[in-house]
Amino acid sequence: MFYLSESISCWENIKQTARNGKPIALYGTGNGADKIIDFCEKHNIRLAGIFVSDKFCREQVFRGYKVETYKEIVQKIGKDFLLIIAFASELPEVLQRFQDLSKAHTTLVPHLGLYKDENLDEDWFAKHQEELQYAYDNLADDWSKKVFLDMLNYKFSGKIHYLFDHVTQRQDDLQLLDLKQDEIYYDLGAYTGDTAEEVPAKARVLVEADYKNFGKLQNNLPKSDNNILINAAIWKEEGHIQFSSQSGRAASIYGAKSSTITCTTIDKIVEKTKLIPTYIKMDLEGAEKEALAGGTNAIQQYKPKMLIAGYHFNEDIFDIPLLLHQLNPNYQIYLRKHPYVPDWEINFFVK
Repeated sequence: MFYLSESISCWENIKQTARNGKPIALYGTGNGADKIIDFCEKHNIRLAGIFVSDKFCREQVFRGYKVETYKEIVQKIGKDFLLIIAFASELPEVLQRFQDLSKAHTTLVPHLGLYKDENLDEDWFAKHQEELQYAYDNLADDWSKKVFLDMLNYKFSGKIHYLFDHVTQRQDDLQLLDLKQDEIYYDLGAYTGDTAEEVPAKARVLVEADYKNFGKLQNNLPKSDNNILINAAIWKEEGHIQFSSQSGRAASIYGAKSSTITCTTIDKIVEKTKLIPTYIKMDLEGAEKEALAGGTNAIQQYKPKMLIAGYHFNEDIFDIPLLLHQLNPNYQIYLRKHPYVPDWEINFFVK
């Protein structure tokens, strides 16, 4: 498999480290740490300790482990240990902390599925070899191909350097799309409006599913002739859908269902608003492929430029390019990785 340069998976690396008697310390608590500890317990691996940043260390216990500071961990077990990072961040100071720690210790960041637990082993890569090859071959530039390989090798190995090797800034990458002052901008997954004004636009259609986020969106960007606000989920068809309302970025159709909400499609919005999209941004917490299916007519007819999140499911890295080329074989597709640990900011730029 040309795209997989790593030979040992992240999880096998953890097991080998434990068999060799080298201490393993976990950085962070929460859902990610729970999954990692579950794995360790299943394989009879006892962690040497858990630590958090100094300001968050308050004499607590997590899963039977005393939560300590990094300094206390080093004093207890020395500096020669495997470090496993168990939480996510995009904060520059935290990302720098991760990089500094990775220079002092062998460091892994296990890839944990956002909405579906799936082991990316050799069998997974073999199963999807044709799709992976097609997606790779049809990326628009060499940088995209480097990001593609980085992300596959990261998902398999958990090695932290892949998350930093070819990172760029989202605002810089928007220049790939050559956006104009008079774009008709569809912001799908508008959240509270934080991406509404990242590009100039003559008119904006802002769609947000979570009602609390939508309330904040209304306050931040009041409805006007230039701003159309829609409280609905973007999907492949109109109707209603079960939804997990978490009043944050993670609100999604996936996970624990807490409510039923209205869903609509890109094509229906175009039909009702008469606004022809020239640029679409979609970060829909895993519903990107369904959104593309529900926008088939508009995308094929109008060929809008797009920014599409590509990290919610493992298959997104090849499924989304395949769908885009089915809709428009002439689309140029760029793949970019933005600053985040783990791989939660992989985006396709499409024109």
